[in-house]
Amino acid sequence: MEAGTAVTAGTAVATAVTAVGMVAVTAAGTAATAVTAAGTVAGTEATAAGMAVATEGTVAVTEAEVSQFRCCIYIFS
Repeated sequence: MEAGTAVTAGTAVATAVTAVGMVAVTAAGTAATAVTAAGTVAGTEATAAGMAVATEGTVAVTEAEVSQFRCCIYIFS
């Protein structure tokens, strides 16, 4: 009888420890998901900013090329 009581008590402790562990793992998983989401947003914003800078650079180069072309036309006309 005492052995059965000890096993039952041990099972109850193991169940409680498992429940605590599951809560901790779930909380850690939720936190990791939030970090991933924030990282994705930051990455998307950085990509958009980088693309905007690249577009501005392309426009500046195109404008310089057009200006140079106009200069050549003026000189040779």
